[in-house]
Amino acid sequence: MKFFNYLLLLSAAVLSTACGSAPGRPVSGPAQSQACAGTPKTLLTPSSQTEACRKLRQEAAVATTQPVTLQAVIHPAVTDATAQLAQPRPTASSLYFDLDRAAVGEDSDGLLKAHAKYLASDPAMTVRIEGNCDERGTDAYNITLGQRRAVAVMAALKNRGVRESQMTTVSLGKGQPKHTGQGAETLGLNRRVDLVYLQ
Repeated sequence: MKFFNYLLLLSAAVLSTACGSAPGRPVSGPAQSQACAGTPKTLLTPSSQTEACRKLRQEAAVATTQPVTLQAVIHPAVTDATAQLAQPRPTASSLYFDLDRAAVGEDSDGLLKAHAKYLASDPAMTVRIEGNCDERGTDAYNITLGQRRAVAVMAALKNRGVRESQMTTVSLGKGQPKHTGQGAETLGLNRRVDLVYLQ
C-alpha cells in the first residue's frame, strides 16, 4: 500500500510539473514561456498550450526541411563592367586604304567595332593611330595623306563610343613601310593605319 501511495504521489508531481499549472486554470507569464517558447503571450489552458506547442514544432520542422533558394541580384552596372573587362584586345591592328584615299572602307567596320569595344572596356587605355603611305609621292604629300587617314580612323572610333582623350594621331608618311617592293600588293599593304596601344 505504501508503494501504491508513493506511485500516486510521484504521478501527481510529474503531471503538475508537465502542465505547469492545475488543470482548467489559465497559464500565463513565465510558466507559459517555460512550457513552449514562441507561443503567443495570451492566457492558455493546458490543452490549448499543448496544441500551440505542437503547431509551433510542426511549423519549425516544415521550415527546416523545405529547400531555400537564394538568387544573387547583380546591379546592371556591375554586369556591364564585367562584360567590358572580358573584352580581348583584337589581334589585327591595321586598316588598309585605296591609293590616294583617306576614307575608311566598309570592310574595316568589324575591326573598328572590336577596337572600340576593347577601348571602352578600359577607359585608362590609350591608342596611337599611325597613318602610313606607300613610297609613291613626295614626303610632304604622304605626311598629309597619312594624317588624313589617321584622323579618319580616329573619327570612326569616336563614332563608336571611344573617348577622344584615349586617342592620339601621328602621320609617318612613307617613312615606315611594312613591306618592301614595287608590286601592287606590297604597295597596298603599306597604305594603312596602325593602331598601337600604349599600355
